[in-house]
Amino acid sequence: MSWEERIQPLGRDYGQMEVERLMEAAAEVFRRMDPQVELEQSDGKLVARIDRSGLLGWSSRDWYQWVVMARQYGDQTQVSVHLEVVNRHLLSSSVSSYQGTAAYVMFFMRLENLLGLRQRWPECRELRRMRRRGQVLGALDPVCKLSRRGAKEPEWNLPRSTGTG
Repeated sequence: MSWEERIQPLGRDYGQMEVERLMEAAAEVFRRMDPQVELEQSDGKLVARIDRSGLLGWSSRDWYQWVVMARQYGDQTQVSVHLEVVNRHLLSSSVSSYQGTAAYVMFFMRLENLLGLRQRWPECRELRRMRRRGQVLGALDPVCKLSRRGAKEPEWNLPRSTGTG
């Protein structure tokens, strides 16, 4: 995989789309991943924290932290996203960047569905197929599991379009 192919999933151009509309759609992507997501939004930046402590079963505070930035550059609106895995234990803590493309590709496919640019809400089985074919790399947990132990992809997370646009 070339450097360009690795970096492409981290950012996209959305023409003259308003930053506010992109941020609202991004927040909705995270709410559909986990209704208990913690969201902080300000001036073209959205931070979403999805608890994964229950997923792991440890007595620590662990979460996925997504940072989405949207900026207007002339007549182009650019969106970038970064995902970190944060682990807080009693005696130590660590932050590591997500390694792979799968979570980013799924985030943008879901964002584009909510923006009316993609017909279907992408499901995790679609992402699993892409990974088997070598089209994406990395763990699927950040986008395909809720943070609660034993949770399955919820019914409201099935394909649909909001019709916005």
